[in-house]
Amino acid sequence: MPADLLRFFFAPYRRRVGGLLLLQLLAAVLSAIAVASIAPVIGSVVTGTSGTVQGPVVAMVGAAVGRLPIADPFTGAVVFMLLATAASETAAFGCGFVANGLRADGVRDWTVRVYERILRADYSYFLQHRHSDHTHVIMVAAYNTQTLFMAATLTGILIQATALLALLWSVSPLGSVLVAAAGGVAYGALTWLSAGTLMRLGEAQRTASRGQSRWADEMIRGARLLRVFDTVGAWRDAFHTASRRYTRAAVRQAALRLAPGAIASIGFVWVVGGIAYLMWRGSGGQLATLVPILAIFVLSLRQLLGLMASTGDAVMGVVAALPYAARVRQVITEPIGDLPDGTRPFNGLVRDVRFAGVSYAYRGRERVLLDNSFTITRHRTTAIVGPSGAGKSTILDLLLRLYDVDSGSILVDDVDVRELRRDEWRARIGFLSQEPFVFAGTVAENIALGRDDATRDDIIEAARLADAHEFITRLDGGYDATVGERGLTLSGGQRQRLALARALIRRPELLLMDEATSSLDNRSETLVKDALATLRGRCTLVVVAHRLTTVRDADQILVLDEGAIVESGTHDALLAVNGVYARLWRAQRTE
Repeated sequence: MPADLLRFFFAPYRRRVGGLLLLQLLAAVLSAIAVASIAPVIGSVVTGTSGTVQGPVVAMVGAAVGRLPIADPFTGAVVFMLLATAASETAAFGCGFVANGLRADGVRDWTVRVYERILRADYSYFLQHRHSDHTHVIMVAAYNTQTLFMAATLTGILIQATALLALLWSVSPLGSVLVAAAGGVAYGALTWLSAGTLMRLGEAQRTASRGQSRWADEMIRGARLLRVFDTVGAWRDAFHTASRRYTRAAVRQAALRLAPGAIASIGFVWVVGGIAYLMWRGSGGQLATLVPILAIFVLSLRQLLGLMASTGDAVMGVVAALPYAARVRQVITEPIGDLPDGTRPFNGLVRDVRFAGVSYAYRGRERVLLDNSFTITRHRTTAIVGPSGAGKSTILDLLLRLYDVDSGSILVDDVDVRELRRDEWRARIGFLSQEPFVFAGTVAENIALGRDDATRDDIIEAARLADAHEFITRLDGGYDATVGERGLTLSGGQRQRLALARALIRRPELLLMDEATSSLDNRSETLVKDALATLRGRCTLVVVAHRLTTVRDADQILVLDEGAIVESGTHDALLAVNGVYARLWRAQRTE
C-alpha cells in the first residue's frame, strides 16, 4: 500500500523527480570528492606531497590537485578542497531547492484537486459525510500530504550515503563494511521494525485531528445552542480528549523517530574507535598513512550521521502522511456522483416543465418519490404541500439538478433536462430556501452571487424588488456593509429578503421557494409575500410550503403524500374534494 500511494502521488511529477534524481547523483559525487580532498591537504602537511593514501577516488583527487597551476602542494590541496566543497554545497542547495519546490507544488496541487473534486460532487455526497469531514480532508489531510513528498529526499540520502560508503571502501574495505553494518544495517532494521507502529500512530493522529475538526466545527456552528443547553463543558472535554490523543501519538512518533538514529550513532562511535585502533596497529604508527584515512572516515561519518537524522525526519514524515494520503486518494478516486452535463443550449422556458413518471431514492434508502407526473406551466404559480418527509424538497432538488431522477424524466419544453447544459439551465433558476445562506462579505457581493457582470444598478433594482433596499440603506455602509459570516449580523427577515434579491438579480425563468417564509415573523413574512406578489404573471413560481395560507392563491396546488401526488387543483377545488389537503387545512386553522 505505501508503494501504491507513493506512485499515485508522484505520478504527475515524473519528469521533475527524474531531474531531481540526476541532481542528487551529482551532489553525492561532489560530496564524496569534497570529503576525499582532505587527504591531499593532510598529506602535504605530513610528507610534503599529496599522495599518501591509496585508493582510486583519493588518487583521482590527488591527480587533479597536481594539475592545478599552483606549485606549492599544500596551497594547491587547500584550493582544490575549497572548490570541491563549494561545488558540493551548491549542488546540495540545488537539491534542497528542487525538492522543496516539488513538495510545495504537490501540496498545492493535491489540495486544489481535493477541493475541486468535492466542489463538483453530487449534492447527495454532502449528505453522506459530516461537514467537518469535508473541511478536514481539504484543510488538514491534503496539507499533511506535504510530508509524503519527503520521500523524494530519501532517494538523495540513499545516493549520498552510497557515494560515501564507496569512498570508504576505496580506502579501507573492512572499515566501510563495519560502518555499513553499524549504521546502515542497525538503523535500517530498527526503522523497519518501528514502521508498523509509526503507521498506526499516524492513523491515530489523523483520527484525533479529525475529531478536533469536528468538535471545533460544531462548537462554532452550534455556539448558541451549546450555551442555551449549558453543554459548553461537554464540548470542551471532548476537544481536550481529542487533543490529548493527538499529542500522545505525536510524542510516541517522535521517540520512535529519534531512537534508531541515537542507537546507530553510538554504534558509529564504537566503529570509529575500532577502526582507529586497527589502523594504528596495522600501520606501525605511520601517521602519514593513518591520519588522512582517519580524517576521511571522520568526515564521512559526520555526514552519515547527518544523513541518518534527515532520514529519520523523512521516514517519519512519509509514514505519518500515509493515513492522510490514503484519505486524499479515497476522495480523488471514489465515485462521488459527478452528474453528467448536457450539450443542448437553454434559451428560456417557452411552455412548461413536465414531470413524467419521476421516481427517486437517496443512496441506500427507500424511494422518496414514486412515479410522479405533473406539469409546471410558464408564468403560473405551482405550490407543493404535504406532510413532512413526503418528498416536497426533493422535487425542487431534482429541478435544480442537484440529483438526477432514477426513472422517468423531467421535460423542459419536451426536452429532457439532462440534455440541457447544466450551467445555462441553473442560470435561469432562482432559489430561496428556509434558511438562506449568507456568505461573509458585503451586501452587494451577496446579492450579485453568480452574476459577475452585475452592475450596482442591477443590485439595487433586485434589492428593491425584494423589498430589501430600505433596510440595506440603513446599514452602516449600505450596500458595501459587511454582513459577517453566515449573515449573523442580520435578522432572519433581512437575510431572507437579501436571499430573494440574490435570486431575482438572475432574472430567473423559474423561482423555486422551499419553505421560504416558514421561519419568519408575521411582518417579515408579509414583506416577502408582498415582494413575491409583484412577480406573479412575470415569473414561473414553484413554492414548497407548510403554511397553507401562503399558497391559497396559487394557480395549482400539488398535494404530496408518502412520495406520490395524491391530489392537485386550486385551493377551493381541493377543499371541495375533502381529502388530504382539506384535512391539513382544517388542522392548521384550528392551531
